[in-house]
Amino acid sequence: MSDKTLLDLCHKSFDSICNTKGNHWGLDISTTIFFDGNGMAFHLQQVEPKTLKIHTDQSFWEWLAYATLDVGCYHEEIKTVARRFGVAWDEQKLELSITFRRNAMTISQAYFRLAQVVGIVGNFRHYIHFKNKP
Repeated sequence: MSDKTLLDLCHKSFDSICNTKGNHWGLDISTTIFFDGNGMAFHLQQVEPKTLKIHTDQSFWEWLAYATLDVGCYHEEIKTVARRFGVAWDEQKLELSITFRRNAMTISQAYFRLAQVVGIVGNFRHYIHFKNKP
C-alpha cells in the first residue's frame, strides 16, 4: 500500500469523528479536545512501511506548561501515565506520541490511547493534585 493510499484511508477514518487535513509529511487531526478554549491537534505520519506515529502538537505543551507551572516537575508522573497506555513521553520536545504497526493496532485504538493520556496529563494540577508539586 502506498503512503498516499494509507493517508487517504486514515483521512476517511478520522474525518467522520474529527477534522483532518493532509500536508506534505502526513495528516493533521483536529480533535474535539479543548484546553481553556484552545483546540488540540495531533499529527499522524508514516515513519516506516506499515508503521505509523501519532503525536501531540505545540498546543499540548503550551497548555501543559501553563497548567502545571513547571512541566519538569511532572516528567515521572507523565511517563507513568503514558507507559500504562503504550504512549511515549519526549521530555525534550514535550510531546506525547504513540508509534504502532498497522497490523498490531488499529489507528482508532492508537488515537484513543493517545487521547486518553492527553486528557489525564492535561488535567494535572487542575483536577489531579500531587503532593509537594507546584
